[in-house]
Amino acid sequence: MKEKIFLDSNLFIYAADKESLFYNESVGILTDSVETGFFTSDLCFLEFYQVITDGRKTPKPLSPENALLYIKKLWGTPEVDVLEADILGAFLEKEHQENVSYSNFLA
Repeated sequence: MKEKIFLDSNLFIYAADKESLFYNESVGILTDSVETGFFTSDLCFLEFYQVITDGRKTPKPLSPENALLYIKKLWGTPEVDVLEADILGAFLEKEHQENVSYSNFLA
């Protein structure tokens, strides 16, 4: 049995951008990985969304609706394990416990 690999946002971006030099290879990797299963994180999906919908970063951006459909399709696939970082939640919890404000955090 093949071990699951971790796929990051770059692969999703290249596989969604038909103009990318890495499109064909990325689609192949993604297709194979969906069959065998893979890991990714919610942050990778967030980064994918930010890049693929931004016309400054992608020559032919996806609409927000199509980007969300892409994410939902992958997230809903049983063979895909999405690791949820919840970084904002962890920061807010720490802020509450230690009474540290965001402005103090940046200083």
